[in-house]
Amino acid sequence: MNFKIDKEMLIEIQYGDEFTTQVEDGESDPYVGMRILAQDSYIYGSDNRVPKNWVTYLLNSLLESISDVVNTEKAVITNQNGPSYFVIEPLNETEVSIANVLTYDGIDDQEERLPTTDSVTISTEAYITEIIRASKELYKRIVSANPNLTDSRNIKLLEGNLSQAKDTLESK
Repeated sequence: MNFKIDKEMLIEIQYGDEFTTQVEDGESDPYVGMRILAQDSYIYGSDNRVPKNWVTYLLNSLLESISDVVNTEKAVITNQNGPSYFVIEPLNETEVSIANVLTYDGIDDQEERLPTTDSVTISTEAYITEIIRASKELYKRIVSANPNLTDSRNIKLLEGNLSQAKDTLESK
């Protein structure tokens, strides 16, 4: 059972006590629950399962994929909580296909993907916009909970990737 969303893609991060405690303790890449929903289908997680992941790493990787997507090149993100891979394949200049692939061979060959692997097509603009939105929220929440993390490598990378993604969106 999937719940309906009023936009094409939603990245949901659990910003509860576990997140706050990790960040207050100095962790700039908290390991907490997150889900990714696109076109009313989960590509990561499910209605009743919110897998944990290193959220700053994953959002930095998604931000970095934007330049590939805009240049209509496939992007592959290794899920550190895997083994699995987020495969983002531009179909044309306005649409992108996203899949959470559970086999390495399935990255390049759809015939090698497990039968449970579905790909979801959304607009390129929705893909970029949601990644930027979720990354801005993550940045704000981390820096708010622990301002000392502003100078950490992960947060500096997040700032730079956000700036580059915004520039890419504006020039698109």
